[in-house]
Amino acid sequence: MRFLLLLLSVVSAALAVTPDGELEAWDYSRAEQMNPECMEGDIVKPSSQFVERNARNGEQWHWPGARIPYELSDFAGFDAYEQEVMRTARVNYERYTCIRWVPVTANDQDYVSFINGGGCYSYVGRQGGVQEISLMRPDASGASCMLPAIGMHEMMHCSGFYHEQSRPDRDNYVTIYWDNIIPGYEGNFDVCTDCSTLGAAYDYGSVMHYSSDSFSKNASYLPTILPKQVGAEIGQRRGFSWIDVFKLNTYYGCPVPQNVPGPIDQNQNPNVCNFDTDFCGWIQDYKVVLDPNVPDPFLQYADQYDFFRINGTTPSANTGPNGDHTSGNGRYIYTEASYPAAQGDRFRIRTPMITGTDPMCVSFYYSMYAANPSLMGALSVFTLGANDTKPTTRWSRFNGQQSTPSWSQGSFTVSINGGFQVLFEVTRGSDYQGDIAIDDFAVTAGACKQL
Repeated sequence: MRFLLLLLSVVSAALAVTPDGELEAWDYSRAEQMNPECMEGDIVKPSSQFVERNARNGEQWHWPGARIPYELSDFAGFDAYEQEVMRTARVNYERYTCIRWVPVTANDQDYVSFINGGGCYSYVGRQGGVQEISLMRPDASGASCMLPAIGMHEMMHCSGFYHEQSRPDRDNYVTIYWDNIIPGYEGNFDVCTDCSTLGAAYDYGSVMHYSSDSFSKNASYLPTILPKQVGAEIGQRRGFSWIDVFKLNTYYGCPVPQNVPGPIDQNQNPNVCNFDTDFCGWIQDYKVVLDPNVPDPFLQYADQYDFFRINGTTPSANTGPNGDHTSGNGRYIYTEASYPAAQGDRFRIRTPMITGTDPMCVSFYYSMYAANPSLMGALSVFTLGANDTKPTTRWSRFNGQQSTPSWSQGSFTVSINGGFQVLFEVTRGSDYQGDIAIDDFAVTAGACKQL
């Protein structure tokens, strides 16, 4: 029995990038009419009762050895940029999971063919023989599947997973607004009664979760699904959550790696962090709706993306360090400049509240390497005192600062009454060769010595 997922033709395939880099949902009803036979907007109705959602039960759906052979269809016409999008999706699987997407060989009977179909879709789990994942190239309206995280979403279906909000316990975490759903599509919000959550907590941040206006009568103001946790974001298409990584590795019987994009663990000492164990309690700034009338430029722009914590090199070639600063074998945090990040997008992370005796020296190591330095963006560091209403700029570097994948030290002296936070802000440059990394943060008593 084969379940064809016309995946995200209502959600992800109906996404485009607006001039400011944000994702915009296209007309869900128009996209849904492309695949009227689908359940949940992207699952072709099976011949028997559909009861398995989230992780698909049964070893027969697993790819042996967590190895998934693939090809790019000769008829798809993917250009160099689109192939880079798909490569980025595959690299994320290699970085965070034990699953390996490998080019098909003559000995592989079961494999995946990436095609340019009429939407974004995939089967759930291994089917046997050739099975397709469709990543639609931009159509006349601009609708497209060409985001790395959409590819990751489709590939996670192929790995054996359904949508997050179909879990049996979902009503404890989200509210469904049935009256706002397009008539006839209420079944897309059914829960399953027999599925595996793999022991994982409900994941608002999953790349497999519906957005708040999925299948809405009017996506501009009528939500169909909202989280019960205040401030939680659903429907993100930026990349894996930590729980996505946990599930994929658990499903295939592999250990969960430490170089995952979260969660942000709390650490007892905010004054020192080498990122080898966790994020040291550093806080990823949230994407918020900001008042355009606010005069301070720092407060006018939302934080679009998160920092990641990894070891080794960054996924993209010709940018980033070769390893961490501490030992070369540890971990550091960095910003991924690859698509969908766009020129001018911001990444922000801040320390917990720091206290001490004035003056204090704030020091850190940074890497701003790109094979073409003009493609690099900017790194700025601010402090925000406990009684301040806006941050103070303390340090900044711009493109062309480093010609080799090395680490440099930055520092500044602060004298602030009461506690303060240190804020790191990266502004993305003009190309994917603009990964910026931070390591070995420390706050010590006394003024900084001149470097």
